[in-house]
Amino acid sequence: MKSSPSRRLAIDVARGLAVLGMMVEHLIPTEGAVSPMGHWVTTISGWFTGRSASLFFVLAGMSWAIQMDRESESPKHFAYVLRRSACLIGLGVLLHLTIWPTEVLMAIGVALPIASLTYRLGKKAVWGALVVVLALVPILFGFLQTLMTKDWTDAGEPILNLGSLPRLVFLDGCYPLLPWLAFVFSGMLLTLHKPKPVLTAVIAGTVATVVGAVETFSHIDPKSLWASEWVPTTIPFLMICGGVALLVIGVSEALEGKLLRSKIVQSLGTIGQTSLTHYLGHILILVLPLRHWYPAEEWPTRIGLIAYVGYMPFAMIVTPLWLKRFRKGPIEVLFDGITRSGWKSYAT
Repeated sequence: MKSSPSRRLAIDVARGLAVLGMMVEHLIPTEGAVSPMGHWVTTISGWFTGRSASLFFVLAGMSWAIQMDRESESPKHFAYVLRRSACLIGLGVLLHLTIWPTEVLMAIGVALPIASLTYRLGKKAVWGALVVVLALVPILFGFLQTLMTKDWTDAGEPILNLGSLPRLVFLDGCYPLLPWLAFVFSGMLLTLHKPKPVLTAVIAGTVATVVGAVETFSHIDPKSLWASEWVPTTIPFLMICGGVALLVIGVSEALEGKLLRSKIVQSLGTIGQTSLTHYLGHILILVLPLRHWYPAEEWPTRIGLIAYVGYMPFAMIVTPLWLKRFRKGPIEVLFDGITRSGWKSYAT
């Protein structure tokens, strides 16, 4: 299967890896294993925590920048951005209130118009926005610790209501735009500057490795700003996860020509091309039944591993067959119909 000339295979492959990484987080527990093999599997699952979503946010920034470069001359483009943003936010709220308590789609939906407006202002505006977002992390850290007691349950799930929604989306949710917009702006800067892929991979990998090693061996207080914490988000978390994201993207871009020769990698690219379909699909097909049988989400490691290993070949085989007949995944087609646009979406 050949990639469409209007799409970047490297970006689709990286996004496919991000989606599969999210599935690891959702399906394979990070604790509770009893066997040596189980401990090995849960350790790997724990490593994916935060990194897959960070990669997806960086890729979203790259994809939106590419789309802005190609379509922004149209006077109807920003209206399309607002419609797509509203669709993502609406779907995110619906998911949160019904089957899956997460704010990731809401965060991406709100980030889309903010990032698009910033990108329109030019390279200096994107750099400035990135610096401001990073500078706010230490200021907000102590403030967020207090807010989280109001916005989260004792079971570790965010409470979604009219009062908490703005804070969950912007400040103290799982994917708060401050500071997760840093990933989006980083992706946009990759598109603006077009650095050499190998150089990007080497620098990003070095930063992530060094910061991760310091975190591992320095025994930093887990409630400190300098610990690698997802919620509230800390600077080391941004550096480690951002570094991993840029490493994956750099390697994918460096190997882009060779990737076209591999059927397996092309199949992975089709998963990235239909990322929203697979994100929702694995929740409906796998996560919901598991949550029904294990309400506390404490299913055995082997059950989660079996579910994941079973879904992967299904996705890798069925998705290319679908795209031979249709241009996009079913959820992507639905979104296009709602937003009334023939434009290609490169992110969701």
